[in-house]
Amino acid sequence: MLEELNEVVRKTDAFRSADITGKLICLPTGDGMALVFTNSAEAPVECALEIGKAPKSHSTLAVRIGIHSGPVHEVADVNQRRNIAGAGINIAQRVMDCRRRPHSSLETCSRGFGAIPAMASAPSRTR
Repeated sequence: MLEELNEVVRKTDAFRSADITGKLICLPTGDGMALVFTNSAEAPVECALEIGKAPKSHSTLAVRIGIHSGPVHEVADVNQRRNIAGAGINIAQRVMDCRRRPHSSLETCSRGFGAIPAMASAPSRTR
């Protein structure tokens, strides 16, 4: 299921556009991914909408998405690998966690942003 999610996400115009210009940070999260778009505030929403319109060949893919426009900071993790931290990614995770069933949730913040994190997860079949 995770391979299918990766395939669907990589095929979106929003993902490819941000990735090609170096305006995307992608991090695996075990059962999904965290995407930080630094190109525009619309990019994560466009990506989520494109994922929602995935072809019928992906009809078994159940996805939860959380989006938040809060501040994030690029940091190095304990292994000196690229990572992200900050209220934006924390709240995106909480927004996604509010959705037990597959769905997209959007929460915006009126404060300025440095990046827009989007988190996607393919819930296990047992949920």
